[in-house]
Amino acid sequence: MASATRIVIGAGDTGFWKARQDEETAAKKHHVFFNAAGFHNHLVHQLLALYGTGAPESAIQAAFDANAGYQLKRTPARPHVVAELHADWPAHAPKYLGRGAYYSDFLRFFQDEVDRRGWEAVVAEFLCSSSGDAASPARHMVQRLFSGLVHPMIQLGFGLEWEQPAIVAQGLAQAAVHGNTLGDFFDRVDEAVAAGRGGEPRGLSDICESLRADDKSSLAAAAEWRDGDQSLYTGVLGRGLDEAVALCAQVRVREEDWDERVAEALHHAAYVAASAAWKPPHIPKYDFFLIHALNASVFLLALDKPCFPAAARVRILEHKMRYDVLQYAARGAPRLDPAHVAAYNLSDAPGDTRPEDSGAAPRAARVARVGWQAVGAAARRRRLARGALHAAPGRRGGSTPLGAWRGLRPGVGGRAAVVNVTGPALYMYFCAGTEIRRYSVTGTCQASGPTWPVSVSGALDKVARDGPCCSAVDVFGGLLADAGEGARELAVGHC
Repeated sequence: MASATRIVIGAGDTGFWKARQDEETAAKKHHVFFNAAGFHNHLVHQLLALYGTGAPESAIQAAFDANAGYQLKRTPARPHVVAELHADWPAHAPKYLGRGAYYSDFLRFFQDEVDRRGWEAVVAEFLCSSSGDAASPARHMVQRLFSGLVHPMIQLGFGLEWEQPAIVAQGLAQAAVHGNTLGDFFDRVDEAVAAGRGGEPRGLSDICESLRADDKSSLAAAAEWRDGDQSLYTGVLGRGLDEAVALCAQVRVREEDWDERVAEALHHAAYVAASAAWKPPHIPKYDFFLIHALNASVFLLALDKPCFPAAARVRILEHKMRYDVLQYAARGAPRLDPAHVAAYNLSDAPGDTRPEDSGAAPRAARVARVGWQAVGAAARRRRLARGALHAAPGRRGGSTPLGAWRGLRPGVGGRAAVVNVTGPALYMYFCAGTEIRRYSVTGTCQASGPTWPVSVSGALDKVARDGPCCSAVDVFGGLLADAGEGARELAVGHC
């Protein structure tokens, strides 16, 4: 049985993807996790992503062997620190928050709380209770989820997705030891919205595309090469804070729009990450920061649980969407134009010439497949404006991939807003990265223009011919095998 210190996931539980697994792989994975109990938990992300997409035991073991060596070992907790946190969190936690040296202490505290009350009650207290109140611990804990390249949100998300108390405790502890680097920004946006300075609500892609197109915008040019990895903080929040606040105040979500705005966030993250990977004539490569924003997006789906009141999950969604606007600006507001996809040719390089998989590829693949399902579910539940999902011309039940959600979404500020996420984004998403660019999906999709080759066809043949040259192959094999059914279900559900 899963507990605050033990991860137990059966063959029938593969998370959002709902892939098939066997008992042998489930047993081996448990053994791997048991042996990795002393490691810092970053390795959990890759192993669960592989397991959840149906990867075989050999691929999971290979990923563990390749990445376990550089994981940090956990240090013992300090009993007096843990005792202080239990005695009076508001009084003592500020002394230790944002300090990585106290990770083990926060972890022990949250493990104790989860064992005593259950992970749902702990999540409700530390992420949901009066999160709009400046004095509430939930306010700053939610803000800390977006520090450290959203790793706290990713860690927590895996725990929520698989309902694993141990991983939930790890995610909360990870949030606690990250500095609240975006807290002031989030507070300023809240103040602007409360004061009525937000203006009309807008969609994410609309905001980002208009930001790049605005010659008078200082925010688009706020990030400079000399900022290095600090372009978000030194550049965007240092030189363009006021404009960033004004722009992000236009990102507002109504509770009744939850499903479609989550789908929008998933698709926007893929659209931006894929588009930004292209800068001809250079080899397409995914941006390190944007791929993290993309991989974190899928866990918005995990917030649809009873322990998250509607207001609390909407707040987290708004924070994530505003964070994505910041990261887009911090990457230099790259051009969002999928037109060059039509001329892209897949590489036939053998698998052993590709870079070693660091774990981003299987996590990104999960976002594509799950996002694909999410927009179909949103369409079925909310019946988005007619034409928002496009099947290929003349084909009912045709292939409608992740990026094909482009349409008029009613309900934003009393008017329709264009959600500009084009069909070629999925093709770019599968094919542009150096780790995964060999694979494409079969079929076509019309996205407000010409018919694009969007599917990932021929890839299964490549897998069969070349063999599982790396773990990403197994992940994409599972994706492609199930893609047709998912696409038909999505298209029929809306058209």
